[in-house]
Order: sequence, then C-alpha cells, then structure tokens
Amino acid sequence: MFGDNRPPTLKGVINPEHLLQAIENSLEHSNETTHGTTGLTFKGYTITVHKRKGFSWYIECKFKRV
Repeated sequence: MFGDNRPPTLKGVINPEHLLQAIENSLEHSNETTHGTTGLTFKGYTITVHKRKGFSWYIECKFKRV
C-alpha cells in the first residue's frame, strides 16, 4: 500500500503471549456471549476472537492510531 509505514510482518508488533491470552479467554468465556465473540485490549491494539464450530477461531486485530 502507498503511504503505509507499518512493517510487512507482525513479528515484533503483536506480542505472541497476547494472542495466546485472547484465545485462552475465548475458550473460557465464548459460551457466555451471544455470538461467541470475546476480545482483549492492549496498549497498541485490540484482539477480537470469534469462536466457530469445533476447534476453529476467527481472530481480528485492530491497531490503535498513534
């Protein structure tokens, strides 16, 4: 993309432990929400986890503008 200053990889941008925390949170609490969607907010981004049937998740990461 033109004007995109983000690195081409997410390594060093998203903490892998945060991703695991978000998945673990979904495993514990997705049945408590209407659509099985949970999320966690961190300093620079929010990770939203959409639980699907079986062992499947759709994970979305939204970055905060600095």
